[in-house]
Amino acid sequence: MTIKKKRTKIILPSILTVSLTCGLLLTGCQKTPDQSAVVSKAGGLSDDVIAEPLKDGETQTLDLPEHWDTTVTWSNDRGVFHADQKLESVTTGNLPVIEVSQKKLELEQLNGLISYFAGGEILYQTQELTREYYQNLLDRIKNREGFYADNSVEYDLTGLEKLVEEVLPLAPEQTPLQEIGQIEYTSKKTDPAYEAKRKSLEAYGYDILPDTTKQDGMEIHFQATVGADAKGTINAETYDPEAGNYSIFSWSEGNGIELETIENSLARGNLTAEYGVPAGSVKESFMEKLQALKDQMEETALLEETAEDEAEKVLKDLNLENMQLLSSDKILWYAQSDYPEATILEQQEALWNADPNLGKTGYRLTYVPSVSGLKINQDKSGGYSDDSGFAYAPSMPVEQIYIVVTEDGIRSFKWKGMSQEEKIVTENVKLLAFDEIENRLIDQVKYLYPSSQPAEDKTIFGYDVATVELGYTYIPAYKNPQNAWLVPAWFFTISESEDTTAELGTAGKKIEGYQTDYIVLNATDGGRIGSYWR
Repeated sequence: MTIKKKRTKIILPSILTVSLTCGLLLTGCQKTPDQSAVVSKAGGLSDDVIAEPLKDGETQTLDLPEHWDTTVTWSNDRGVFHADQKLESVTTGNLPVIEVSQKKLELEQLNGLISYFAGGEILYQTQELTREYYQNLLDRIKNREGFYADNSVEYDLTGLEKLVEEVLPLAPEQTPLQEIGQIEYTSKKTDPAYEAKRKSLEAYGYDILPDTTKQDGMEIHFQATVGADAKGTINAETYDPEAGNYSIFSWSEGNGIELETIENSLARGNLTAEYGVPAGSVKESFMEKLQALKDQMEETALLEETAEDEAEKVLKDLNLENMQLLSSDKILWYAQSDYPEATILEQQEALWNADPNLGKTGYRLTYVPSVSGLKINQDKSGGYSDDSGFAYAPSMPVEQIYIVVTEDGIRSFKWKGMSQEEKIVTENVKLLAFDEIENRLIDQVKYLYPSSQPAEDKTIFGYDVATVELGYTYIPAYKNPQNAWLVPAWFFTISESEDTTAELGTAGKKIEGYQTDYIVLNATDGGRIGSYWR
């Protein structure tokens, strides 16, 4: 590393107290590579990674290749790792390890947020879905209408039909408006659809949806419908260690469909199409609907820079200017009545019913705090663990703010994982050389390779590095697991491909990007912090 003179400081944006006045865990078929030695169950921070703090005004420039171009093969060239990435120069100040804790969303702060987003609108109790809603859904399932006409859908329609029949009598005939007199935290009424779906999945052996009965019964929730026309909703929850939750505030006028959701559904459909989709089938119609939604999304007249300006004005108003933009994703935004939030129905059914012409195009902007200019992020699963029993799963999510901006202005604001700094564990750490990080990454990628592939099979599995970024992330604080440590980390996105042309000849195909893997490595020693695939 070279040292350059420059004034620098540690920035921990919304980790500081803010005052307002107004998925799927990745498992593989091979032995898991060694875990991180920096932070482990057996010890704290290793002396080997602690560095002398930089002098006041000094910076450090990381020794990175300008062009990362590497190809590695194994298993008779049937596994191929490839990286072809231009790496931007990274200059930072000290790289500390910082301990943070969860922060409560106090009523005073909640009032300020509500005042800002709801203005003078009257707040009403959140309305439940009525029997009419569930009856219409039941009729669509029984009559095999729309998406439910597809006989190859992934879930059992008979089971779903039974589920809706169980929920139907639990739903109210109608939901009259009831004004909220005072802003306070209360218990949360359990959604009968959620609970029925959870028990149904549990009966089939799928422990997917958590039992929220205890948490719902605690007085840590605030829910409201904004205005008599119910055009907006507010949901908030304050951190309580007994609940195992985190603080969150969200305000929204409608619901959105993200470009990533469309592309994932199209990718799954295209993978199926490789093996034949009958013309005129429900699947073909669904693919056409998805493409129409994507086309509408791509035609946005809103400039991304304009969306960022509007979002950053909100952050400034809320004294959150020190948050940094992590990502900007296209979105199609609907009024609540045009694209109701999915509850018991599957996402595919919601997408089937979405009218592209009713959606407003825009952007979903994600903001995060930073340390020494490096953004704080988390792998896509939101938690870290592996199949060996070693878990890096922190008890809290990385603090993030999501803002949706369309041509009509700000449409949604969500702030989750509010946190605060507890202490600096060490002022500066050494980072492992990038060629060593590369070796550790390749070890992890080899773990993805299907070891059950027969020796004579010629199918080639490719693993291409799609993105790479240095940032910070959470791991459990040593001997204080309710808190988290912020540590430097490398974030990699790997795109998988499968080529059967050598195995099947003219009948074979090469399928690009059929699966995306996310791998997070500790930047100080290359140990795996997290991994996820979709």
